[in-house]
Amino acid sequence: MYGVWEYIEVLGDTVSNLEGRVRKAQANVKLLDGILATWVQKPIFERRDGKKDTLLSLEDKAERLKKVYSCMERDGAKVQAMVEENKLLLKVPASSRHWDRYLLFLDHMITRGLVDSVSRSLFYLLDNCESRSNQFPLLEARLELQDMHLIIRPSPEELQALAEEIVSDILHVSTFIPRLATHVHATYLPDLQKDEEVVGLKETLLERFQVAANRTAEHRDQFLQHQALWKDRRRDILDKFLTSGDNNTQPSLSQFKQQIDLYEALYTELEGIETTVVFDKWFRLDVRPFKHSLLENTKKWARMYKQHLISQVTER
Repeated sequence: MYGVWEYIEVLGDTVSNLEGRVRKAQANVKLLDGILATWVQKPIFERRDGKKDTLLSLEDKAERLKKVYSCMERDGAKVQAMVEENKLLLKVPASSRHWDRYLLFLDHMITRGLVDSVSRSLFYLLDNCESRSNQFPLLEARLELQDMHLIIRPSPEELQALAEEIVSDILHVSTFIPRLATHVHATYLPDLQKDEEVVGLKETLLERFQVAANRTAEHRDQFLQHQALWKDRRRDILDKFLTSGDNNTQPSLSQFKQQIDLYEALYTELEGIETTVVFDKWFRLDVRPFKHSLLENTKKWARMYKQHLISQVTER
């Protein structure tokens, strides 16, 4: 009789011990759920100072990514430690198909968490480049003259490259979490790259950036009709003009006035150029640098003819 009670006590202790280990393993999985929940709390890239009317904060891009990647690396270490602890708690034998299935279960959880995390960041960007009435610009480029060339900073090509880079940076978070089901892929990145939700968000975002790039290029190209103002050599044009009179003589005063009036009228027309243009409510083009240079060049052309007349008077 004593042996039976002793056996019952031992059995009870064994069951209690098993129950405690199972509960601890289940608690660890709940902790994993908690870790996954933190991945969707904030997008990786946001507007400056978290305000709705500021531009996307990219000045601190490297620092921001370093911080996010470090957090993911720490979370990856926590996940790895949790899995190892559960393996000990559940006393998994060296080779167990049940353990492989358990790892696959956890692997699916992490994959879903990473998909949600990446989608959160991509959707934030998409939501902030929606063409709606209450939208504020998310990104900005500048139109300016540099070394006789009319350029956009960033250029349409650089803007598209920026979009690709941002998407790549967002997806890269998946490489910091150790893969549990290593027989599938070495990292979680391939799963995210082919996930329908992620692919859809990525393609839509890249398409919007491409549209914005094209529209800024089109806006730039309309000003090429005035490129003579900044490309032509004024001295050469003046020399040619000075021999445009009858029998290659100097033009008349009225012809000088005609040239001066032409550039002054053009100056007045160019003053009407919009200094800021917003495409699809979210991409802003700052035209002020170019407009300033264009007006300065136009004034120089009118001044050239005026100064020639003045110099003629003073030399007499």
